[in-house]
This record gives sequence, C-alpha cells and structure tokens, in this order.
Amino acid sequence: MILIYSISVTPRMEYVFELVFSELLGISVRFTTDEEKFRDFNGAKINYGKQKQENELFCYAENILFEKKVKEQNFDIGEYKKINCIFYHNHKDAFLPFDLFAATFYLVTRYEEYLPFKADKFGRFSHEESIAYKYKFLTRPVVNIWVSWLSVVLKEKFPNLKIEKQRFKFMPSYDIDIAYAYQNKGLIRNLGAYLLELRAFKFKRIYQRTKVLLRKIKDPYDTYDYQIALQKKYELTPIYFFLLGRFSAYDRNISSDTPAYQNLMQSLADYARVGVHPSYKSYLNKELVKKEIRLLSKIVKREIKASRQHYILLDFPNIYQTLLKNGIRKEYSMGYPSHIGFRASIASSYLFYDLTTEIKTPMRIYPFCIMDVSLKEYMQLDTQKALKSCLEMLEEVRRLGGFFMTIFHNHTLSETDGWENWTNFYEQLIAKATKPIKTEK
Repeated sequence: MILIYSISVTPRMEYVFELVFSELLGISVRFTTDEEKFRDFNGAKINYGKQKQENELFCYAENILFEKKVKEQNFDIGEYKKINCIFYHNHKDAFLPFDLFAATFYLVTRYEEYLPFKADKFGRFSHEESIAYKYKFLTRPVVNIWVSWLSVVLKEKFPNLKIEKQRFKFMPSYDIDIAYAYQNKGLIRNLGAYLLELRAFKFKRIYQRTKVLLRKIKDPYDTYDYQIALQKKYELTPIYFFLLGRFSAYDRNISSDTPAYQNLMQSLADYARVGVHPSYKSYLNKELVKKEIRLLSKIVKREIKASRQHYILLDFPNIYQTLLKNGIRKEYSMGYPSHIGFRASIASSYLFYDLTTEIKTPMRIYPFCIMDVSLKEYMQLDTQKALKSCLEMLEEVRRLGGFFMTIFHNHTLSETDGWENWTNFYEQLIAKATKPIKTEK
C-alpha cells in the first residue's frame, strides 16, 4: 500500500493514481489530506502538492487534477531521458522533473480531443493534431515508460514495497468490413460491378469475379481458414468485429440478412470473441448503434459487450457515452487510422474517464497501435519498412510488460488488390509477438 497526501482529493486524482499504482504497478492506494497523519505514517508515501515537507517522495502538483472543467492547458514541455515530457517543471525537490500524474491524466483521458481541433474529412481528430505527434512520442507508450521510471524510484526509496508489474500481452483483432469480394452480394450489385469493371478495363477482376461466382475458385477475401490456422499455430486469442450496417458509401459489407454472412459470424464466434463494428451511418445515430448491437447479439446468440468504431470514428465523449448506455464494457477504437502508435500514449487497458461528468466509467478501453491500412495506405510503407517500425514498437511494449493489439482485415490478407506479401509481414509480426519471453535467472 502507498499513502498519497494532497491538500484535497478529487475524482481526477483518485482515477489517475489508481491507474498508475493499482493497475500498472499492483500497489493499492490510500489518500489523506491530514498533514500530521501523513508525516507520522511509516510506510511508502508520496506528497502530491506544491511544497516538500520533510524527507518524503515529493511530486510537484500541477493544477489540472484539482480542476473540474475542460479548458486549454498551458503547460511546459521538457526533455527527460531523451523523451519529451508534458507538464514539465524541473522543481528542485521533486523526484521527477515533470508531473507524471497530470501528464498521464491529460493523455489517457484524451483531454486534447475535448478541445477545439481541426478535423479531417471524416470529422476525426487527426494524429497530426496530437501533442504526441508534434513532440515526437506518438510511437512510444510514454505512460508505461514514465511508470517504469516511477517503479525504480519506489524500489530505491521503499525496498519493502511489493510491485507487481503487468505482463506483456499480444492480441490480434480483425475488422470484417467486406466479408467477401464477390460472393453473396446479390445479382444487382454484381451486375453493377461488372459494368464498372468493364468501363475501367479491369478484365482481370471480371475474370476472377466470374470464376468465383461459378464456384471455380475461392473468394479472395475468404481468408478465414488462414486466420484460424494462425490462431491454432500460435495459440492466439483474437477478437472479431462485424459490420452490420446497411449498404452505403462507407458501409460496403454484404447484408446481415444473408445466411452466408450469418453463418460466418456464428462460425467465427466458435473460435474467438466477437464484437460489434458500428457502421459509418451510426456515427451520429444512437438508435442505429443500439439496433446493430442487438442484431449481432441475435445472430451469434450471446450478449455483446465489445465494440470498435468503423473508420475509427470517435467523438469524445459522445460515442463512448452511447456505447455505455447500450451495454458495451470493452471498447477497442483507441488508436489512429492514419498512423501507427499510441493515441492515448499508453500500452495498457484502462477505464474510460468522462471529462464532462467527471466520472470513472465501467467501460474498459483496449488501445490498438498497428493497423494494416495505416501502414500501407496512409503511411505508404512497404512490408520491410512496416515490419521494422512495428517490431521496434513491439519490443518496447514487450520490455515494459504492456498490451499490444493489431488490426487486420480479412481482405488485406487476400494477397490481391495491392496487398501482395502482407500475409508474410503479418505472420512475421505474429511470430515475434508470440515468441517466449526470456526470464531473468
């Protein structure tokens, strides 16, 4: 147990100290505003305030954890151990030259996304807008790094304090946006596609489409047997997110009424966990979200507790509030579609804190750091450069004992449409991620 002293204890303080100590270090936390009680306490303790008292661990406190409203934060940024740190102060008595707790709170709550920002064409908060990108720590889980620094200080100051760090965990995930390239799309959609392909002189696709529809070859997007084979070979525990929205410009899956698609969802649910992939149209339509969750639940015959936004459409805090009201308790959209890295600067799951209500919610956020289309379409990386970048992040997360999630799509494992050799990239990444961790003797 560790005792935290401060002049007042706020919901923000309780949230971030419990995240850092209870969740990331396995240390229970108690708070006190009684200066004498704190001074007399003989165990591990931290003074979180403006002035050091005696010989305790002192963390200089910025104001954000004592505030209630969201407002522009004017903090300093400084470099420490070759990493840019926000809420930098370099106070002579503090054990770190920045407020680790204020910085962690700002990043994991996505405080900056509640403030006005320049949206991309889909209305999303872009990675270029983030402080992590601007100060070059987007691809590093700085919260986990900072906590590792804290653990070293705690061990030195309180050698009897038991610290239980999190263990590394790899989780692959799949978004099923387009279940099949040609099959089960109906006569009208296939005829329309034939005309478009003929007009664009895409004779190879016409030939392939015809062979698939005549059942001469397998649909190229039907990569599910391959995914299951990987699951068995590497002992994976993936999660699938199914798009059930009606056909539109950005929701292009086959109909959820199609028996083949329902059979696919039921079959994959036997091998892995499943979640809903709320459609593009549901982004600003709360009733559609509810409808799609209920529909998936009916098809797979189980309660749906997990979700990931199609197109990674997040709008703080509205999307999360809607999902909470519809029973979602595990959310997997925390990442950028346009760049690899850590949107909330953390490689661990954590509970969502709603800044508009100042409440720690029961919904747990599972951040992803790598998505196939980010690497190929947005960042324009070939498989060699992509693998190098991903392995660098993987090894750091592994060393820190963090959570490492990837997003792939069934169609990007098809070896078609420009995705040639990406299955090789994917399996190399999985092999590295599932490699046994050497333990120190």
